[in-house]
Amino acid sequence: QLLTSHGIDLKLPNLNNGPDSSTISPKTAIDAIHAVFDEEAKNKPAEKQNSKEKKIHLIGSSLGGYVAALYASKYPERVKSLILICPSFDMENRWWNGTWGKGFMDTWKEEGARDFRGPSNVTVRVPYRFVRDFCVMPAFPRVVCPTVILHGVHDQVVPVSASERFVEVMQQQQHASVGNTEEERTAVLEIIDDDHAMTKPETLRLLLKTVEHHWDLSPLSGR
Repeated sequence: QLLTSHGIDLKLPNLNNGPDSSTISPKTAIDAIHAVFDEEAKNKPAEKQNSKEKKIHLIGSSLGGYVAALYASKYPERVKSLILICPSFDMENRWWNGTWGKGFMDTWKEEGARDFRGPSNVTVRVPYRFVRDFCVMPAFPRVVCPTVILHGVHDQVVPVSASERFVEVMQQQQHASVGNTEEERTAVLEIIDDDHAMTKPETLRLLLKTVEHHWDLSPLSGR
């Protein structure tokens, strides 16, 4: 809402392939972004039908941030940049050793599904398949495009240490690689005085400035 209110034509894919998060999987999420990419590529004018012009910017929050990074790791030729807001990295480790603990996870597996509060405080029954599907994915997807992470220091859902570790992994990959282009493997982490919701006015202003800079847009505050 913040970005669209400033005139940015955002595409909002349904990563769930269904009415709520009970149906989401890595495949449904990847397929949803594929659909957006294909639609954008089809609508590009002929003079912009080259590989660089076809690339898209991705922005995502929490699990959506992780999915954006996962997509960029699988299809680097399609993604120009990433803006990730409190991205849900390192899920398996966090779920078993931090967020919920082994007892909760074992019960979830035994029962086959657990109830969670979704958007608008609606109860969503999430099958254990969600855990299996995402825990076989890389904890820190390997991306090769410019990446900015905004993470709240008071985030109690995804600790900022997960994003710090992601940046460390990217830096290690950069040092181990040769022949990088100048735009590859750059990651910046901005630690914000906010929580997982990231809704403070100063946070939203920073988000606008970040989008403006990395998407090569004219100043959004004047729109």
